Amino acid sequence: MQAKEMTLKPILEGEKQYLIPLYQRTYAWKREQLDRLWSDIVAQADALRDGTASPGHFIGSLVLAPAPGTIAGGVNRWLVVDGQQRLTTLLLAFAALRDHIRNESPRDADRVHRQWLVNEYQSGDDHLKLLPTQTDRPAFAACIENTHKPSGGNIAAAYRFFREQLVAVDDPDDPHDIRRIEQAIANRLDLVSITAERDDNVHRIFESLNNTGMSLSLGDLLRNHLFMLLPTRAAKVYQKVWAPMQELLGADNIETLAYLDLVLRGQPELRRGDTYQGQQKRFREIAHDEAAVEAEIVELARRARHLHAILRPASLDEPANREIAQGLSRLAAWGTEAVNPILMVLLDRREGGRSAPGETTSALLYLESYLVRRMLCGRTAAGINRALAQAALAIADAVDAADALRDFLSQPRRYWPDDDQLTESIAQLNFYWTGKGSQRLFVLRRLEESYGHKELVDWDETKVQIEHVLPQTPTPEWLDLLEPDVEPGETPADLHQRIVHRLGNLTLTGYNPDLSNKPFPEKRELLAKSKFSMSCEVAEQPSWGLQQIEARSAALAARAAQVWPGPRSTRVAAPQDQWQLVRRICAALPAGTWTSYGNLSAVAGIHPKPLGNYLATNPVLNAWRVLRADGSISSEFKWTEPGRTETAQDALAAEGVRFDGRGRADASQRLSPGDLATLIGVDIPEEADAGDEHRFWVQLAANQPSASQEAVRQLLDDWRSRGGYFAWGGGAQVSGFPLVRASSGEEYWPWSVKPTSGTVEVVFKHLLNRPPFDDTAVRDEFRQRINRIPGVDIPPSRLELRPSFSLAQLVGDEALKAAIEAHAWFLNQVPQKAE
Repeated sequence: MQAKEMTLKPILEGEKQYLIPLYQRTYAWKREQLDRLWSDIVAQADALRDGTASPGHFIGSLVLAPAPGTIAGGVNRWLVVDGQQRLTTLLLAFAALRDHIRNESPRDADRVHRQWLVNEYQSGDDHLKLLPTQTDRPAFAACIENTHKPSGGNIAAAYRFFREQLVAVDDPDDPHDIRRIEQAIANRLDLVSITAERDDNVHRIFESLNNTGMSLSLGDLLRNHLFMLLPTRAAKVYQKVWAPMQELLGADNIETLAYLDLVLRGQPELRRGDTYQGQQKRFREIAHDEAAVEAEIVELARRARHLHAILRPASLDEPANREIAQGLSRLAAWGTEAVNPILMVLLDRREGGRSAPGETTSALLYLESYLVRRMLCGRTAAGINRALAQAALAIADAVDAADALRDFLSQPRRYWPDDDQLTESIAQLNFYWTGKGSQRLFVLRRLEESYGHKELVDWDETKVQIEHVLPQTPTPEWLDLLEPDVEPGETPADLHQRIVHRLGNLTLTGYNPDLSNKPFPEKRELLAKSKFSMSCEVAEQPSWGLQQIEARSAALAARAAQVWPGPRSTRVAAPQDQWQLVRRICAALPAGTWTSYGNLSAVAGIHPKPLGNYLATNPVLNAWRVLRADGSISSEFKWTEPGRTETAQDALAAEGVRFDGRGRADASQRLSPGDLATLIGVDIPEEADAGDEHRFWVQLAANQPSASQEAVRQLLDDWRSRGGYFAWGGGAQVSGFPLVRASSGEEYWPWSVKPTSGTVEVVFKHLLNRPPFDDTAVRDEFRQRINRIPGVDIPPSRLELRPSFSLAQLVGDEALKAAIEAHAWFLNQVPQKAE
């Protein structure tokens, strides 16, 4: 075997083809892995923009073996023994990039296609540079050959992910940004290419590579390397310095310390995965001097005390440090390591006596404000690690670090929203679908604390939940309250989904199940008894609808501006492109599906009318997949892509969307606001397992006809008879979850039953990470079995989402038999079910 470090460029250039053997699993990368790779790509593109001389980023190995049947002078074929996931992903990134630039730069798009994706002078299967397994091949070929046939599964999802991300990073003021992305993929991602000889047993190589044992952590590797440099002092240094440091931090945090050490030494662009190589390089320069090596380990131990305070703020909780400990605790609760370089600098200055009076607490508040305001305005966290690492270096030697930090973060390209932007965003955006669940609760807790309680709320002992005043599942009585505020062409249900998740409609409660979706007079009585001031304010209102939500949003925005101070008033934050989120969502829409202007409006936080005007007058990818609520095509729609002359209905039909005789798209192929949010990676709150079975059946009886109730009862009884059990949701709607536990201890469930809305929600999204359902083919088999229920027709484009069908479709012997057979098949796929 031969090993060589190289970039993707020499791997793909020339007449080559990489074949994925049948013993390899199908393509399995999900959004988590794609996010990490994309972050690496963007970091390398930023380094190219800034002209920094940082090395390329190592992304792993690629193990190849000569493919049987290779003909001399023809395509050079290789079996991919290991590394097919990343190789497939990178080619999908190139395909998405090609399609992103196709309209504006057709010649560049053609070059990308010929250079990276295909063997230009070959035909048939030989045309593709990568030939996946049979299961993945049609979806992959559709992406590479740009046929845009309707397809689901991980391949199509990865392609859409890159289309979405390219839309997000494309700066109209920077003509070279997408070209730098291409260069980063081709020339800045390093792989170790390991080539087997023709006589090597490639199957045995594959088995040995995937026979995982206990690998050494980065901390282990670094410790071993450093103490090899101390032949005469190792025992003493380990006992007096390294062992106490490791005990203080824990072995798992040594890697974090080593990373922060390099960042604070002037490497803000450093990636976590490059830490070991960076430390090796640093110590190589002093390897001949044991005293110097020991001194550097002592310096690491000193910095370990600062990291310990960041990880465990309570260690500083004494009267002189209480405000600092509280500030660190809040940042820890926010949950991002991006702030750590700044915190290390602040604690270092404080330890060295270089802090100005009040500097540390002020800086902690500015840092918290920067994070919270960006989240409230819908800013993504992209690029924030590098920006805050640069800020740490900028404030290290400042006279006042807090003032320097505020100045640095107030620069226009740092996107710290001012008070006007904060107020506008809180009025429009869906707060409940912004950021992480813990961050949403953090914001409401901080706002609640600003009311000035005589006694501090003990958040640890109080079971606190976010409550929608206008409920997520409205009753007819709630929809009647909204009727006076609907606009022409809008229904109360449309208005509901547009405003229900705004900050002005949310409060805190400790008894969410009791509130449920009760009428407002009853809910008001319960909120009036709350210990939370913000809930008591809601209880003072005589009614609850659009006007009250808008007024409360404005009041909470003013309170937020007081809690979290903004940027320097003399600095103006760069205006946010309010349409970027719209373009991202549209880019993520799968072929074979559609959504409505109202649904898109509900997620993007923009009124449907200006949204429709924008889509009608601007080149937006997949804009033809946005229709009226009834599935008809807007009369305002027109193609902005040159050369397209077909009707929008013909384009949608070619992608697999079905239309009736009146030109209305099939409602079963419509994506809900929740589907749209899932497509772009929004953290949608899950229903807590805190309900009870009795409330489930009460809600079912109150909202569904007797035939549907009986069908649900028989379906759940059959599940129980096969060894399954149940969990019951704790939200306003008490969903039923039929569960089974695998031998791994992980719980599986095929769907959830919604008694109030009257639907069965198939949880493909949750199955993505549960083998064997992480295999697209297995999920698709389950989909086809569900579709045997008469009237159910879930398209393959929804294999990463949570499609629903009506409880009424379970009624009848044929329907119930098909549903039972589907969940019985599901149970048989769960690996080694626990008894």
